Amino acid sequence: TDPLVDDADRDYDQDGVDSYWEWDYGYDPKQADDHHILDPDNDSITNFEEFITWENYHSDPFRQDIFLELDWMEPSPTGEKSEVPDKALERIKQPFHRRNILFHFDTGIENGGELIPFQDQTSQQEVLDIYNEFFLHNGTFSQRRSIFHYGIVVYLCNMKGYAFSGDTPPYWGYIPGTNGFVISSSQMELNTQKKIFKDRSLDNFYGSAIM
Repeated sequence: TDPLVDDADRDYDQDGVDSYWEWDYGYDPKQADDHHILDPDNDSITNFEEFITWENYHSDPFRQDIFLELDWMEPSPTGEKSEVPDKALERIKQPFHRRNILFHFDTGIENGGELIPFQDQTSQQEVLDIYNEFFLHNGTFSQRRSIFHYGIVVYLCNMKGYAFSGDTPPYWGYIPGTNGFVISSSQMELNTQKKIFKDRSLDNFYGSAIM
């Protein structure tokens, strides 16, 4: 290409990925590749998805990446918080990083870490409503569905935490395609008071529940 022109963000081969990214990772910027299907590191995130997350997360098509968005409730009127401690996130990352799998949390980098209006108790249907409003943004961020897992921290839910899919009616349990979970922050607080646990820190309980 012309050395006098900065064309790093051009997509000469019109395969959806800019020249600078293709050059950096060994692809020919002038030879179209099916980046919407290619997944050389087998992490279920395609090259195109690795490209659109590269700027904020430096995801790598040849190293496995895991993405998780976390949202939590505003403090209650009496001051109870549902925010996940930073140390809990570090505890989750470490076993993945030791295996060269990079764990990315969105707790405010893009749209994660949003504050959900406080409720004393959140029903299964309300969990799905939160999923659609704060994760998919009512369809405008539907692309995140194939990249990110999604975690919601509410004050109280019944059960105290469960996996769910945003694509089905409310249920407790797991089916293929499940990419969401909800955790009760009040239960995390109660756990710290139980003497049956050796490690009664919030870091431990949030880290274990999210994992």
